[in-house]
Amino acid sequence: MVLVDEAILNWSTNLTSGTVTQNDLTDWTILLNSGGSTIYTDNVIIGGSVQPIGGVTRSVGGLRFIYDFGSNTVTNYDNDIPVVQVGVATGTTYNFVGSSSIFSFAKYSDGSFVTSGADNSFTQNTTATPVPFEMSLTLGLLMVGGIWGVNRLRKSRKSLAQ
Repeated sequence: MVLVDEAILNWSTNLTSGTVTQNDLTDWTILLNSGGSTIYTDNVIIGGSVQPIGGVTRSVGGLRFIYDFGSNTVTNYDNDIPVVQVGVATGTTYNFVGSSSIFSFAKYSDGSFVTSGADNSFTQNTTATPVPFEMSLTLGLLMVGGIWGVNRLRKSRKSLAQ
């Protein structure tokens, strides 16, 4: 049996304040690590699209994710509320359910239950990573307007000097 010493919820959103739910996520991956190596990865959402689990389709309505910017805490999550993986998924899959005070899981192999566990002695660390600068339409228009304004100012100064 492999001892999991770290579970990482890696996620992204375009929101910058308030409460983030599963509907607001652009990406969400859950990683299980043991001894510094990743032993399981669940790509829940990629590019705003919910991904299958063990080959079984899941929907955003079958997910739960709640993050509060005010407390900087993931307060609730579940990667498979209806547990669509039971009986039909292929390979190893996990159902992760948690809150700010407990982390629990159920492990399945080819859709059959293997084991489960819970831990209420974990520490939650949230690290915000800024997205690389992207040019927006608004910023582009402001820059063009600024360049036009500087150009007009130069022309008016030039005509005043003559």
